[in-house]
Amino acid sequence: MKKLYICLMILVFVGTAKAQEKGVDEVVHTPTAQSYKVGGTPIIIPSPTKEMLEVGYDNREKMEILVMATNRLIAMYVLADDLPRLTNDDEDLKMSRYAMVQVMRRGEQHEFTSDEFKAFTDEMSEQFKDIKGFWDPTMKETEEEFNRRMKALDLNELKMDIGKVKNLGPLFTKKNASCFGMIMPYQMADETINIAMSMTVIRIKKRMVFLYLYSEFEDEKTISWLRNNSEHWVDAILEVNKE
Repeated sequence: MKKLYICLMILVFVGTAKAQEKGVDEVVHTPTAQSYKVGGTPIIIPSPTKEMLEVGYDNREKMEILVMATNRLIAMYVLADDLPRLTNDDEDLKMSRYAMVQVMRRGEQHEFTSDEFKAFTDEMSEQFKDIKGFWDPTMKETEEEFNRRMKALDLNELKMDIGKVKNLGPLFTKKNASCFGMIMPYQMADETINIAMSMTVIRIKKRMVFLYLYSEFEDEKTISWLRNNSEHWVDAILEVNKE
């Protein structure tokens, strides 16, 4: 589990950095969905894909260590085959695909208007284009914060180096949702891993929520998988939360 926590921690740091400042698989959603409260408002979140299950309260508590203090973990989804191993703290567990739902603590109670949400996502879209001004310093800060935490845990041997991030830009934009993508290589010891991530900002019942979908990067089919599943996930969430 230690290596798994480390990999997840890196990606959570990267995926939440901006939020704190301000062959394709068939997509079939599970028939059941759970309700979670965001700022006191009940919001229904279905599973991102038919293969994923929500980890449950106890596992979610364990995963809170991965979430930066400014954010709150609402839900986390893993492949069905990985869930028992996660519950049992399997040391050899390596999750190739998973998802998280988070909210900013300081903005959780705020009722976002359509104009406020659009202004936020427009700014994010500009930031995603800015490799030198945003991504390079963001990656540096992420790397330094991660290594500080490892040092505090006496795990200096797990020092991490982030490589050149590939910005995929906006994956899709629609009313009340904008999705952005990236591929991040990182090296630890002698192993280099490439992870693709989509981050979707979605407005649900006037609350702003962040959806993260992760997959180990293999080829262009990985990006298609991210884009398609992220969009179908958003559509399912907006549909089931219609007022």
